[in-house]
Amino acid sequence: MIPKNIVLKLVSIAYGGKSIGNKLRIHIETLGVSLELNKILKKGTIVKINKEIGIFAADVKEFKLPLTIQVIEKDIRYDDTEKNAVTITPNLALTTIQKFTSTIRVAEMRKRSKGSEATFEFIFSVQTQDAIRYIGASEQGFLLVKTMENENLSLPSFLNVKFDYRKDKRDYFTVLEGSEKEKKFSIKLDKKSTSFLHAGNVYMDPIKAQYSKSTKILTLNDKKYQTIDSPYEPWAKRLYDIEIPDAPHELGRPYLQKTSKSLVWFRIGHDGEKYIHTGQTTLGCITVLEHEKWNEIYDVLIRARKGDSKSIGTLKVID
Repeated sequence: MIPKNIVLKLVSIAYGGKSIGNKLRIHIETLGVSLELNKILKKGTIVKINKEIGIFAADVKEFKLPLTIQVIEKDIRYDDTEKNAVTITPNLALTTIQKFTSTIRVAEMRKRSKGSEATFEFIFSVQTQDAIRYIGASEQGFLLVKTMENENLSLPSFLNVKFDYRKDKRDYFTVLEGSEKEKKFSIKLDKKSTSFLHAGNVYMDPIKAQYSKSTKILTLNDKKYQTIDSPYEPWAKRLYDIEIPDAPHELGRPYLQKTSKSLVWFRIGHDGEKYIHTGQTTLGCITVLEHEKWNEIYDVLIRARKGDSKSIGTLKVID
C-alpha cells in the first residue's frame, strides 16, 4: 500500500441549547498531538476555526483517529466542563475532504445540582494525501535540516522523501533516495508555518549527457559547454551513471557570485571522487568553465531521475 498522510482539522464550533456562559476553553487530543483554544462564543452562533490539529502517517487499509474533546466554560465559581471520546475512521481511498461531526452536552453547575444545558457541535475535516514528498527549491540548492541526533545536515533540493509526522512545528521525514537514503530528519516550518516539503511529481526522464575527451565539450540537451579535465586522471571511454547531489561542496563557494548553485556537484559513477561541477581548476573532475551557465545545467540535471534511487541519468565519455 502506498503510504498516506491524514490531515485533521477543526473546521467549526456551533453553540446551541441553553447558555452556560461565553468564555470557553476547548481541548482536543489525538495520537499524541493536541489543540487548545480559548474562545468567547455566544449561544446560537457558529464560529469558523479552520485550524490544523495534526498530520498522521497511515500505511494500513483502515486508519482510526481516537479523539478526546473537552469543553470548559470558565465560570467564576464553577468550571462547567464535559469530555467526550470519539473515533474518526476516514476512507483512505478518497482524496476529497471528508467531514465528521461530534456533539458535546455541557450542563451548568450549581451548588447542589445541574442547571442549563448547552450543546457544542464540532465539525472536523479529514483529507488523505500521498505521503511521498520532495524537498522544495532553495537559493543555493540545499536545505538545512536536523538529524535525529539534533545535528545540522544539508540535503539537496528536489530530494524524494516520505513525510512521517508533524510535531511542535517541525516536519519529520525519511529520505527515499540519494546518499542519505532511509535516514530520518526533521525541518522546522517556515515563518508562515508552511512546510518545506511539497507534494506532487516534479521529476523528469533520465538525462543523457556526453563528454568529449578531445574537445573538452560537455553536451547536454543538445547544448554544448566548455570544460576542463585532468591529464593525470584520464577518463575511460564508457557509460557512467550521474548521481543525485550529495552535500554542499565548499570548493564551489568562490563562484557563488556568478552562479547561485555552485555548491551543487554531481558525482560521476558510484565510487571515487569525480564530479561534474563548475569552477576554474580540476583534480580529475569535469569542470564547467562557463560559470554563468551552471544554473542552466543545474536546472536540467536536478529533477532528472533514472529510477534506481541513486542516479539522475548517464554520461557517455567519447574520444
